[in-house]
Amino acid sequence: MAYRFIIIPILFTNFCGYSQLITIKGIVTDTVRQPIEFVSIGIIDKPIGTVSNKVGFFNLIVNKKLLASNDSLRFSMIGYFPKAIALSDKLHKKENDQFSVTLNEKIEHLKEVVISQN
Repeated sequence: MAYRFIIIPILFTNFCGYSQLITIKGIVTDTVRQPIEFVSIGIIDKPIGTVSNKVGFFNLIVNKKLLASNDSLRFSMIGYFPKAIALSDKLHKKENDQFSVTLNEKIEHLKEVVISQN
């Protein structure tokens, strides 16, 4: 009988903890709408992040209590300019909403490289 009173609060605590999780998801593409894979996606100044998959899709599950109203998502990939998007809107949107992020290509011209044998 005493075990029932212990198990019920434990189950309720776990349920309350999961209710604070939010899912941040979306797709990352380039300027011609091609998906970009392996884009680093993270919350600025927090150790929370993920990467996009082969089709540019990402999914990040975060405890809502860890987020501040001024937090931003940072998208970065070699060969593209990094981009930051505010999360303040996402905290008030529906669960089904997705981010659609477009990264601009970073074109750099390198100087001539000379290799010589000594």
